[in-house]
Formats: sequence, C-alpha cells, structure tokens
Amino acid sequence: MNDLLARQILPKMKKITITLAALIASLCLSAQTYILDESFGDNGTKFNNGVDFFPLDGLVFNNNYYFISQKSIGKVNSSGTIDATFGSDGFVTLDSNDLEYFIYGFKHIGNYIYVYGAVNDSNDNDDAFVCKIDEAGNFDTSFGTNNFAKIEFNGWERITDLVLDNDGNIYCTGLQDKSGSSKLIYFKLSANGTLNTAFDDNGFKELLLNNTSHGYSIIKYGENYLLTGTDNHYEDNQIRHEMLFVSLVDNSGNLITSFGTNGSITADLDTGSNINIRDVQLADNNLYVNFFHEWSFNNQGSNLMRLDLVTGQTIFNNPIGYAGGVAVEGNTFI
Repeated sequence: MNDLLARQILPKMKKITITLAALIASLCLSAQTYILDESFGDNGTKFNNGVDFFPLDGLVFNNNYYFISQKSIGKVNSSGTIDATFGSDGFVTLDSNDLEYFIYGFKHIGNYIYVYGAVNDSNDNDDAFVCKIDEAGNFDTSFGTNNFAKIEFNGWERITDLVLDNDGNIYCTGLQDKSGSSKLIYFKLSANGTLNTAFDDNGFKELLLNNTSHGYSIIKYGENYLLTGTDNHYEDNQIRHEMLFVSLVDNSGNLITSFGTNGSITADLDTGSNINIRDVQLADNNLYVNFFHEWSFNNQGSNLMRLDLVTGQTIFNNPIGYAGGVAVEGNTFI
C-alpha cells in the first residue's frame, strides 16, 4: 500500500469507544447553538465500550447511524446501541481470501449502501472496488463477482467517490498511480457492477494538467457532472503549488468546453505544502472546499474555500481554526 493511501485513510489505529459524538465532532458548530437530545442514550450520549473500531465517517438515514472504518461498516440504532442484527454483531468486515480492503467512503442510494475504495491483493497491487450492502447488512449477491466489483487498469487504482446516473449506472471517480505518477480518472460501471467498456477504449478517462492530479468527488450538476480534485505544478525555484481542479463532463465523460477554460477551472489552494481535501459541497453555483495543508505528514492547518462556478473566481480561501468538517446550508456554513 502506497504512502498516499496511508496518509489519506489510515490514521493510527487503536481500540476506541464508538459514540454518537463521533458524528457531532465532525461538524463545526459555529453560528448556531445545539443542545444534546436527552432522550438519546444516557442524557444525550451513548457509549459502546470495548469495541475495536476507528470511525472515519458517518451517515444518518431511516433513524439509524452508520459508520465506516478502514475495512468495516457498523450500524448504531436510534437509541445509540450497536444494532447486533446488522451483519455480524453489528458490523460487516470486508476482508476475505487474502484480500485487504481500504474503504474511502460510502453512500446510501435507494435501498443500498454503496461502499467503495481500494483492495490490495497478495501481490501488493491496488484495484478499485465497489460493493452494495442492504440496510440489514447483507451483500447484494447479484452485484459484481462474489459480492464485489473490482476494477483494474494496470496501475494502482482507487475510487474516491461515485454517483448514479439517470440510467442507474455507477459513475465513479478516483485516481491511478502508475510509474511513480498519479492522475485523476473516471469511469462507469453498469448497475450489476460490470465495467462499461464503451465509456472509453481504455475503460476509463483521465484528467491531468501538470505533474499529478488526484480525484476527490463527483457531483451531479444539472444534466452533467462536476469532477473535483487537486493538481500541482512546480515553478523554477521548485516550489510546489497545489491547485483545486474542477472539470465539468457530460454523461458520456466528455468535457463541457463552455465551462471554465476548455471544461476546467483551477484555483490556488496552498504553496509548498501537501494538500488533503477533506470535503467538497455544492450550494447553488458555489463549491465549498474544506482542505488540510500539511508538511511531513503533520496537519498544519485547515482552510475553507468558496469557488464561484459561474465566474471561476475564488470568493475566499480562509484559514479556519478546527480540523473537522463543515455543513453548508444555502451559502452559509456551520
């Protein structure tokens, strides 16, 4: 597994307590006052002790809470206790048959939870993967092969985000590392998890402006799709410049050339640091981008950028004094 993957999703693992506070702590609670719901758990907080699980992200739907770790998904019911009927005693773990899975994210779409990321095999190769799990913790056995759609393009690939198009196909974005460089890639899977080879002769399309690009998210934007990520370049003095990279593509993966410059907008994020995008949210015609900038793999700061997609101008790119996420409502954030 390469350093990029380790830096993005593998913080130091340890035995911790699962608590709903993991969800609450992921938001910046400014501008509004929130009070614990005392009917939940024990006066608003529920601890489930002795659980070996490091939550990386959470979802709330149908009055239940779902968490992902590096390789598992867990379910907590509305009272705050672990739902033992989900998977095996409340958890579904993806490892099997000498394959190690690394989850990048998950989404609730229809009646299924789509889990995606990278899978590392016994030869230390990374392939992209998607699986579908229902709300009871059962795999969709009709999807992919042996419950997983695994995608290999002769490099180290991973999926960082996905959406469903109007025909039910799975539109994916991510990145490929190959020969020491990386690039943003995007491709499609059919509803049953097979690769749509008609999307491109290589099976995927790519976007790269300079040295390296990393895909982060794909967002439905009208009838088209926004692909976001980072790209970097070096000036003569070898100072690294990290940029936000936003492209607009249609359902077939073609760039909408009327958007930005030949289909893409770039905006400076930071100079001399490594960038890790934390979150991208769309509100009206604005993108809000929360990102960390770091040196020597230590988080040095966090910024929030607002980018106007109509003008291509950065409205602000401000340091913020927390390492959590943000929630955008209209054109304000909390």
